[in-house]
Amino acid sequence: MATPRSAGTVVAGATSPARATSTDPRAERVRAALIQAGFDLLTECRIADISVPDIVARAGVSRPVFYRHFADRDDLVVAALVQRMDEAVAPSSDDADAVRRVLSWADRHRVLYANIHPSYAAQQVSGRLREIIRPWCRRLAAGASTGRDPRDLRDHEQFLVGGVLELVRASASAVPARRIDADRIMRLTASLVS
Repeated sequence: MATPRSAGTVVAGATSPARATSTDPRAERVRAALIQAGFDLLTECRIADISVPDIVARAGVSRPVFYRHFADRDDLVVAALVQRMDEAVAPSSDDADAVRRVLSWADRHRVLYANIHPSYAAQQVSGRLREIIRPWCRRLAAGASTGRDPRDLRDHEQFLVGGVLELVRASASAVPARRIDADRIMRLTASLVS
């Protein structure tokens, strides 16, 4: 079982296992297989029901090999989901496009959100989602805050980011699950500043 950690910024790979940043093609293939195994398992069951033995069996590697790449199960889960979110956002042309892409990715993978909550990994993945959303929300807040106290801008930005995250959480955790409509969320968020 993974040890509890405090909430904060995304720390995927922060424990720096030996192969976490290797450029050896074999190590990269093993790491990719582990990430794929973790991602696949998360689409099938809750994080609490996934163990390192489950992951290594799915990836076809040994436990010692797993621990050369990841500190624990949560480290792998965070790395897998952050990598997939970043891949979804990578072709973005601007901050609004990045938000649209990450929200569309979250919609396609709603089950993952439900399967990681509540957990340390969920906090870290939400932190990465927050980082992706923040520039767009900052731009919206800045447009509405001309000539206002800088604290108002910061608070307005945080309010918008929190609102987007809550809409994603509510959609993904609703029973039955509701679609995460990226355009609707962005329209609602933008309407708050007009």
